[in-house]
Amino acid sequence: MVKTNYLISVKRLLQRNLVMLLPHGMDGAGPERSSCKIERFLQSHLVILPHGMEGAGCKLKGNVKVCKKVLQSELVILLPQSMDGADLNTYHATDSSEHKVDGDNVNLQVVNATTPAQYFHLLRRQVVRNFRTPLVLVAPKTILRLPAGTSTLDDMLPGKTFLPVIGDKNVKGDEVKKIIFFSGKHFYTLEKERDAKKLEDVALVRIESLCPFPAGEIQQEVTKYPNATDFLWSQEEHRNMGAWTFVSPRFNNLVGCQLRYVGRYHLGSPATGIGEVHRQESIQIIEDTFS
Repeated sequence: MVKTNYLISVKRLLQRNLVMLLPHGMDGAGPERSSCKIERFLQSHLVILPHGMEGAGCKLKGNVKVCKKVLQSELVILLPQSMDGADLNTYHATDSSEHKVDGDNVNLQVVNATTPAQYFHLLRRQVVRNFRTPLVLVAPKTILRLPAGTSTLDDMLPGKTFLPVIGDKNVKGDEVKKIIFFSGKHFYTLEKERDAKKLEDVALVRIESLCPFPAGEIQQEVTKYPNATDFLWSQEEHRNMGAWTFVSPRFNNLVGCQLRYVGRYHLGSPATGIGEVHRQESIQIIEDTFS
């Protein structure tokens, strides 16, 4: 991950237009086929500091000193003296923050898109923007053959853009008592279960963009449900994986919303690799989400 972050963001301090489509299943297969390690990309930071500050494991890359902090999974760039002072503002830290709203200047975009239209707008945005930022796109293969995972041509016409957050148009705001936040293909499982239970007081809110974190758009969605009292994050991944550790402090600090967690417990591997165990875990997640 450190090598990837260095390649796409640091080398020669140039902009990168790299797009990575990473399969992410959680469909009961083995560990190597279940996760693209979303959490690793979300934990990857780029911090640029003035010349003279100490770091561990520093190496000279041209006239720029690169120091790797392994425990924090981040890179620290110590600028040469010629870049100190006024020029430092040009090379400020561009990592996502838990305490302030992200801008488009984050060093890495991480997106978990759920529709073809969202995918189309993401790729188009990479080309038409007047700046370049690497894009990590979580791309579950199951959505490719999922009947519900479709878009119309109207969703791709001029005037339509990528949506960092997709709200719920199938519920009435005043009737909602529970808001379920999540990211990715987990939406289709949750929507199917809610429709089967005929629940009208549960809203499903998709977080399509994980980094930069769309705090403002999430706040707008929360205000649509003034009577909601239960806020939770549901995910297929284990608690120490997926987006949970990334979104939880940002919901607390930026959105002002205390989430409770629903998902798999901690595990040292992305998946057990045992089909029956995976099925039981998936059933339990759905039951806990709607309990």
